[in-house]
Amino acid sequence: MLKSLRLKNFKCWRDTGEIEFGSITGFFGTNSSGKTSILQSLLLLKQTSKSTDTGQALDFGNEDSLAYLGPFSDTVYTRPGEAQSDKGIGFSFSWSLLPALEIKSFEAPEETAFETHEINFDCTFNQVGNVSTGRIIVDEFKYTLKNEFTTRTLGMRKKNANATEYAFEQSGFDLQRIQGLSYEIPSPIKCYRFPQQVTSFYKNAGALSETELSFEHFFESLYYLAPIRDYPKKYYSWGGARPLDVGMWGEATVDALLASEA
Repeated sequence: MLKSLRLKNFKCWRDTGEIEFGSITGFFGTNSSGKTSILQSLLLLKQTSKSTDTGQALDFGNEDSLAYLGPFSDTVYTRPGEAQSDKGIGFSFSWSLLPALEIKSFEAPEETAFETHEINFDCTFNQVGNVSTGRIIVDEFKYTLKNEFTTRTLGMRKKNANATEYAFEQSGFDLQRIQGLSYEIPSPIKCYRFPQQVTSFYKNAGALSETELSFEHFFESLYYLAPIRDYPKKYYSWGGARPLDVGMWGEATVDALLASEA
């Protein structure tokens, strides 16, 4: 479950501050006050996690996407007459885990070395090159895993302005480096996954893949319950399909209703 969210320099928000979420959370405000922007930030990350383009830091979508945000320059916060923010866009959110995420011991795989019920993810993005065609890059990203005893982190940070080389950073994990391997670390996969050059550095890199999977599982469980946007038809035929949901545009609504009655 989503626990908290904070946006920086995203659309109309310079900084939302930390927004805490409960079982049911409502946003109220005037038109153009930023309510939809909060939802779009989550949809942006969801469609990025599902994207097949692993070199794309953020998937800003198209007409058929859950969120179509246009170019980076339209998404980053700017005041009228103000230049594009050089601080880029920042996302920070946390989600709860049930059951807990368990990191197994490398020496004794049957034993749990660390477990947590909550993960926090922080990421900042920027653009290099031309404003209209420049490449979107990840400045840095970090996972924070903590329990009542300790706090541990995993992340990456760019080492140069063009983001052609990155540094891997971690704390609290006793990662064992494989001797003899030495090469530059490229950019992250999408905005949340570690490249192979990082995972192959260490004998016990299971924490990295487990954390990445938790990120993806969270967004797989995040659904957008919007008004049905698929135009109704005069006749529907049902071939016995039993969809798991109503589809992105509501196109499977009739199948889902008929399946529930069958």
